[in-house]
Amino acid sequence: MTGLDPAQSLGATLDRLSGVTLWQPNTGHRTTIDTLLLARFAARGRHPRSVLDLGCGAGAAALVLQHSGVGEDFVLWDNDEAACALARLNAERSGLAAEIVQRDVASGIGDEFAGRFDLVVMNPPYFEPGSARPPRQAPGAAIGALAPFLTLARDALARRGRVCVCYPARSLPELLSHAARVGLLAKRLRLVHAYADRDARLALTEFKPGRPGGLCVEPPLVEWRSAGVPSAELAELSAPRAVDRAESPPPPAR
Repeated sequence: MTGLDPAQSLGATLDRLSGVTLWQPNTGHRTTIDTLLLARFAARGRHPRSVLDLGCGAGAAALVLQHSGVGEDFVLWDNDEAACALARLNAERSGLAAEIVQRDVASGIGDEFAGRFDLVVMNPPYFEPGSARPPRQAPGAAIGALAPFLTLARDALARRGRVCVCYPARSLPELLSHAARVGLLAKRLRLVHAYADRDARLALTEFKPGRPGGLCVEPPLVEWRSAGVPSAELAELSAPRAVDRAESPPPPAR
């Protein structure tokens, strides 16, 4: 149809998340609060020039980084055609200098991207193939192998580069083990709790190649002060339509 916005043909909605406006799927793999927390976590530390958003979806992490003044040259990588189409539209809409790559992570980084990036951000699949899934799985969670993401991220890094990952806190040992096997060592860790008296639900971790040791454990991030009342840090994200894997959590135990 003449004049039809390309995003509309992809069944997308235009949403404002964490200070940026982007097209994202109306259903399925929408941006989660985890991705926004990851982008804010990655924005701290040495500012990169080149950034790889691995498993980018619609490109939310890259857009939040750009909005935060982090990065100049971006590559947005996903194996899904529709996600790449939306990432391209969002990059063009926001003026993000980005190359969109539709490729499976199992294919490897490729000579054209090897050793190029100062920062890699990724929100990889939370569940390994064959693993048991929790009975109340939130929409958008994916099953997939973690190792290819970490291997590609390692091969993508420039000298002194870093990799920032968000992953379920309960699976942090597996993340650390897989990362160590490919030569990535944890250097910074922040745990995210739905409530102050709850176990951590998410681990935000920064990895670098090199020797073990030197891990900085940052103060925890608490999302909710009470039922329906976000913490100041969560409220500052301004993400009213982000789908949280722990969205609308039950009130804290009394």
